[in-house]
Amino acid sequence: VAQVYQGIASGGFHAPVRAIREVLDADQAPLQRYPLTVRQAADPAAVFLLKRNLVEVAERGTAASLSRYLPAGLQVAGKTGTTNDLRDSWFAGFSAERVAVAWIGRDDNGPIGLTGAAGALPVWADLMAKTDNRSVELRAPTGVEYHWIDAEGRLAAEDCDDVVAYPYIVGSQPAEMSDCTEQRGIEGFLRGLFN
Repeated sequence: VAQVYQGIASGGFHAPVRAIREVLDADQAPLQRYPLTVRQAADPAAVFLLKRNLVEVAERGTAASLSRYLPAGLQVAGKTGTTNDLRDSWFAGFSAERVAVAWIGRDDNGPIGLTGAAGALPVWADLMAKTDNRSVELRAPTGVEYHWIDAEGRLAAEDCDDVVAYPYIVGSQPAEMSDCTEQRGIEGFLRGLFN
């Protein structure tokens, strides 16, 4: 799970997660090194959309309680997880510098009675709050553009009521126009005819 979230946090790059970087002798000279290999493993535009959604989960979704545990202003991305019968409680997430996964469960696979938000999330947040961190960066890569979307999921104008700017991979935005946008388009067309 940590390996998957590392790929999301890095914008789609794969670098093997390792517990050991090198082995040193008594004089601190390296005996064995494990070099870092990095390769692009996923489309940066698709990974950006996923990263942004994981930030939404942390701010307004099942992980919104993170704000009680983390320093004010620290933006993180993550996802809670709960298995059937409340047997496992998970939280996986990242900041700009750290990726961590917390799991609470029993060795005998018995129920623990905790959701991901009630069990693993506070453990993860405690770890992240005790380390130096920077907020997740959400800079859209090439191939991503923002569009104003209404509550029904239709394209809208920025000045329509209750709209939000959402990122889309170029060409994947909704085709249907909101009533507000269509009305403004007709009004603009008529003004152009008579002016």
